[in-house]
Amino acid sequence: MYEKLTQVRSRFSDWDIAVVALFYHDFVYHVSRKDNEERSALSGAQVLRRLNVDPERVYLCQEMIQATKTHQLHSHAAINYFTDADLSVLGAPSEVYTRYYRNIRKEYWLYPDFLYKPGRKKVVMHFLDMPQIFKTDYFFQQFEQQARLNLRAELMRYT
Repeated sequence: MYEKLTQVRSRFSDWDIAVVALFYHDFVYHVSRKDNEERSALSGAQVLRRLNVDPERVYLCQEMIQATKTHQLHSHAAINYFTDADLSVLGAPSEVYTRYYRNIRKEYWLYPDFLYKPGRKKVVMHFLDMPQIFKTDYFFQQFEQQARLNLRAELMRYT
């Protein structure tokens, strides 16, 4: 994700906050919880507050992290670049994407297939149902087509 973000670094008015958000966006990650993004955002914000960072910058960091929960279009352009970079793996070459979703399955090892597959199918459909997965032209042009191919191929595993 860092590599993808550096490619659009000039799109961020506050690069330092984007980097902090990057390192904290999965700081809290428990497969059985639904509040990982909120808890990660809180962790990043706590550190920034201890460093006496301006509250507006702290808020931006939290917004970037929390936006990775739904990956919806945001009014703040930098947040769209951030979430697009987070999703860039969806548009990776098919062999890389296959490794990615197999690793996700390993993360969720504690769930049997009859629970995992419908949940994963729902996630895949969430992205396929979006009119546009990537919000920025930069990421859309690079990854949208391959992301849809990858997601459809994965979906075939669950139908």
